[in-house]
Amino acid sequence: MFMKCLPAAILITGLSYIFLIPEEPLIIKILFKVLPMLLILLYARKNAGRRDRYHSLILLGLFFCMLGDGLLIWFVMAFRLLDRPPFLYFGILWTMELFMAPIGDDSSD
Repeated sequence: MFMKCLPAAILITGLSYIFLIPEEPLIIKILFKVLPMLLILLYARKNAGRRDRYHSLILLGLFFCMLGDGLLIWFVMAFRLLDRPPFLYFGILWTMELFMAPIGDDSSD
């Protein structure tokens, strides 16, 4: 029974994500983005007549793509926090280089 309703559920959740779900709250938007993909993967897994290695690898790759779509917003936020320290370190080291005398410089002779 569940398998007969799955294509309709895929269609309904996909169309509701496109047309009905608002931009805010973000967690609802991401949930309705991932839910149709999860249903599609479930449908592909259940309807596979013959499973071989490539079929499983493709489904695994699509699963990781689904995770990437769902977690992308937190990656962007983390990247914004993590991209600043290298510039800070570079600025500190550059300042230290400007004010420190080179080691082994015997120019006082």
